[in-house]
Amino acid sequence: MKSLFRLKQVFCIFLFMILPVSSCSIYKPVKNPEPQVKLPESFSAGDSLPPIDEWWLQFESSGLEALIDEALSENLTLRMAWARLDQARQQAKIAGAGRYPGLEFGTGAQHQHTGGDTSLAYPPSLNSFYARLSLSYQMDLWKKIENSRLASVFDFAAGREDLDATAITVAANIAEIWASLMEQKALLKLLDEQLEIAERYLKLVESRFGQGISSAVDVYQQKQQVESIKEQFPRARMQEKLLEHQLAVLLGRSPSSAVQTGGSELPEIKNLPPAGVPAVVIRNRPDVKAAELRLIAADHRLAAAIADRFPSINLSSGITGQTGKIEDVFNQWVSTLAGNLTAPVFDAGRRKAEAERSRAVVNELFYRWKAGLINAFTEVEDTLVTEEGLLDTYRSTKSQVELAEMTLERSRSLYVNGLTDYLTVLTSLRALQNLQRAEINIKKSLISNRIKFHSALGGDWPGRLVEPEHIITTDQRGGQQ
Repeated sequence: MKSLFRLKQVFCIFLFMILPVSSCSIYKPVKNPEPQVKLPESFSAGDSLPPIDEWWLQFESSGLEALIDEALSENLTLRMAWARLDQARQQAKIAGAGRYPGLEFGTGAQHQHTGGDTSLAYPPSLNSFYARLSLSYQMDLWKKIENSRLASVFDFAAGREDLDATAITVAANIAEIWASLMEQKALLKLLDEQLEIAERYLKLVESRFGQGISSAVDVYQQKQQVESIKEQFPRARMQEKLLEHQLAVLLGRSPSSAVQTGGSELPEIKNLPPAGVPAVVIRNRPDVKAAELRLIAADHRLAAAIADRFPSINLSSGITGQTGKIEDVFNQWVSTLAGNLTAPVFDAGRRKAEAERSRAVVNELFYRWKAGLINAFTEVEDTLVTEEGLLDTYRSTKSQVELAEMTLERSRSLYVNGLTDYLTVLTSLRALQNLQRAEINIKKSLISNRIKFHSALGGDWPGRLVEPEHIITTDQRGGQQ
């Protein structure tokens, strides 16, 4: 009963102490901030529908699908992102622990030898044993602890958005390198065909030279054309090997690992898919969403910094037992109840400066979020403009290839019939082969732009990724536990 009476006394005293400050206004963070950016109702091209999930399936390549699936599971950058997310998760738990009382238990023993008659067989000594159970709690009157916890929770949510953004980047990088590999494979196939044609024309010129119909200059020029094609093979094979190394590294393998890309042709270009409603699509893009969540987290830290300028109340209670015999420790105990109120009086403006610093951080993150929205919208629009220009170029190049094929065939016919010199044939041959290579390059550029388009839209598919098992022990790192 006495303990209960003392407890009531303590709470009455604290109630009296906090009454003068209880009417102070505390900063309340904004729950749903608005970026103050007006985005158009639709993009310049594409229907207003949600972005396509798993957009790489549109390229209809089982090799690309397998590569992205493996990368989303094994890519080391993505694994690091998962580890950072786990750090943020644990930090949120640490920040939330302050909402609950702390309970500690301690026990110990002491032996003390006292001075006395040294002639005694057993010099006088003293043994003491103790045990203590203590409880401490900080009253979160101004929501400092709660706002710190919420800041960590929003940091964790932002970390998940960062991971999703990383997954989008990894998928895009895999698709881009795969497209570059397909380009090199298509180029090597084209070079084989062009070399075969060039050698066929060389035989034709040599035959006519043997008959005295053609000159040695024509032979030398065609031989030079053959060698110029052969010269491109080593460079194309080197580039192909380097791209395979890059792809292996993105898959978390060593560069020398064999990579199966599936096929050797660039996929056909399909119609532009839907782009979605800008205000919805862009704001939900992982990197933009992460910026918004970090803004909210910073706002909660500002609230915590402001609350730190107000008094704090700490309560503590304990039970202690102390005796000379260990079996009597829990029979002889004393209970204590204490509390204290601390309020900043003079700190040379440190707490105020910290609050103002936190406010400046909020302002910075707001403008970063706003800039992110504008940049994200610009990225989508840029890919749409590029798409239109590349499509026009691709159509024009295909038409030129067809015309160049007809020109070469006509030039060859005239040359065989002695109606023109070989320079006309050689010029037509070079023009056709250059256009064929340009067609492959432009087609690959179109695919690369489509990849950028899908990456700029973001999408919800990374949210379905499941955290991999990646518990690494000291032994697995080569050390000792």
